[in-house]
Amino acid sequence: VADSLPSQRAVTLGKTRTGTDGLFRLVAPADELTIRNLGWRALWAHKPGFRPARILPPDDAKSLAFESGQSVRITLDPPIASTFRLLDPQGMPAAGGKVAVVFLNDGRSFLPDELSDRLSQRTDAAGRVVLSVVSPESIRVLRTTSSAYGTQDFYADDEGFKAGAELKLSPVVSIEGRITADDPNAVRGVPVYLRTYHKDSPQLTGQWQAEAISDDQGRFSIPKLAIGALSIWPDLPEDSRYRAVRIEDLELVPASRTPIEIPLKRLIHVRGIVRERGSGKPIEGAGVCLSSPGQVFLRFVQTSSEGRYEALALPGSTSYLHLSVPKAYLKQVSGIETV
Repeated sequence: VADSLPSQRAVTLGKTRTGTDGLFRLVAPADELTIRNLGWRALWAHKPGFRPARILPPDDAKSLAFESGQSVRITLDPPIASTFRLLDPQGMPAAGGKVAVVFLNDGRSFLPDELSDRLSQRTDAAGRVVLSVVSPESIRVLRTTSSAYGTQDFYADDEGFKAGAELKLSPVVSIEGRITADDPNAVRGVPVYLRTYHKDSPQLTGQWQAEAISDDQGRFSIPKLAIGALSIWPDLPEDSRYRAVRIEDLELVPASRTPIEIPLKRLIHVRGIVRERGSGKPIEGAGVCLSSPGQVFLRFVQTSSEGRYEALALPGSTSYLHLSVPKAYLKQVSGIETV
């Protein structure tokens, strides 16, 4: 699997089953490896009646993924019961809520959805839930889902959760949003990711998320999103000529409905030349990318044999230029490449 950004979940790149001898061979389909916005990889193994286990690439790996042909050994141990209690915003038991483990304390990858779903449980009338997964101190993120309060995540610190920890849900609001642009085609079918959090929360920090896809008029709605500081990421296609300045830390307050507008800006072309300091010689093969405050990086372009580049940028804003230096301009120092 691989982390998918900014959706905060794992994407399954490939899966297989072990034989009677416990051996397996896993090959990820080529098209899965080209999915956008993928982060760290992890190899998960799970079977009912056992604790799930995973293997991560080494910390010193140059790649986020495993090397082709690498042999691994995974051991499945007996499960450990972890008990939690889910409360509504008034501190009363929240019965019937779904509680799932989505991230472990020492991991770099979310659990695959199929594994997280299989290990999830519903709270009883007293709001209690028992998860037969791993010890509570091994859990970094718990995800709760309910019809009344939507999806809300709870984050622990480096020491994980305490046994019997109480998870208090936050009040929710309804979001009515719209993406706008001078081209109607630019606002159709855009995935929109929303996340809120409480800035002053101590341990068990809450972080709540939702996602939607805009309709033909750029409209989208989120029936239930927890109040807090709101961030929004419209995920436009890489080849789109439009981008949105990301909305961050917009404070949501209790209300029956909250309108949100996300204007898109048409990207402009920026041209230039990359030269060698001192000699003024044009540099071929340098990567050039522009970004703006509150905006993810745009696509890198390569300089020509004359050192020229043509990159895209948001108009009317401060932009940062990022360079990917050709290897000829790097030197090796104690195993670390520096300019």
